[in-house]
Amino acid sequence: MTGLTGAVALLVAALAQGADARVCRGISEGSITYPEGHYLAGAKVLTGFDPYGYDFDEHLFIGSYANAYLGADGLPPYLGDDEDYLAIAPSAESKWYWGFRELELRMSWDEAWLSNCDCDGDSKLDRHPGFKSYLASGAELTNYISGGEGEARWTHFSRIVAAPAGAVVRDGRWYRPDGTPIGPVIWGGFAVALRRESGLTGAFVRPAEAGIGTW
Repeated sequence: MTGLTGAVALLVAALAQGADARVCRGISEGSITYPEGHYLAGAKVLTGFDPYGYDFDEHLFIGSYANAYLGADGLPPYLGDDEDYLAIAPSAESKWYWGFRELELRMSWDEAWLSNCDCDGDSKLDRHPGFKSYLASGAELTNYISGGEGEARWTHFSRIVAAPAGAVVRDGRWYRPDGTPIGPVIWGGFAVALRRESGLTGAFVRPAEAGIGTW
């Protein structure tokens, strides 16, 4: 009887382990789709750059600042002609980022910020895989924004990180448990760990840090 009980216990454990095992699928497998509400909702996410400038497989965005957000708001990609674009998407003009459409944005992020795989079976790219939230996940995003021409050319670089375990907020800044400053609070659980600017940046009055607007 003891042997039978032991065998049953092993079988139950094996089944439980199998149920917990996750099969991760990459973009190239064709099962990951754009989320509900996106202009491309239901369409497959493909390798390489999409019409907005996102290359989710390579953790990269290159394009108009506005295009980082337009898709998630259910709007088509902006191609540079205001009149033609607003004729088909007039609501874009009221979006906070519309005034920055001529700015050039380059974003990159790590696997913790936004994975290039689906491991939970929802056909969407995973955020902070292996963690319940971004806290202590090691997630990191970098922004490089530029605008203007000639002597009026300016650039802005920032590095945003998820708050590590044990970090605390004091006077609007994140600090490590040992008291080492991380940077100003942004989006609640994140800190601007590095910011550098050159040239004229006065025209950019919105908080300069961009974020992935698709997922």
